Amino acid sequence: MDFFFFMVNLLLFVRENIIFVYKSLFAGILPAVMVTSKITLALFFLIVIRGAVPRYRYDFLTKLGWVKFLILILVIFLHLLLTGMIW
Repeated sequence: MDFFFFMVNLLLFVRENIIFVYKSLFAGILPAVMVTSKITLALFFLIVIRGAVPRYRYDFLTKLGWVKFLILILVIFLHLLLTGMIW
């Protein structure tokens, strides 16, 4: 009979500790790990993008915008205007 009560108390003790660990995991440890991993992932992508994409000077970007893209947009606009797609 004592063994039965010992096993019941042991199982209740284990169950309470599992519930406590589960609650404390979602209360303190897991959110901290998630925030840390999200920040690390975001910084990793920022560093990779910064290292992979070349830098352009401002004068090159303005020349690219005014010479290439503006002409392309005007050609598309005139095409749409002359075909009657826009009024």
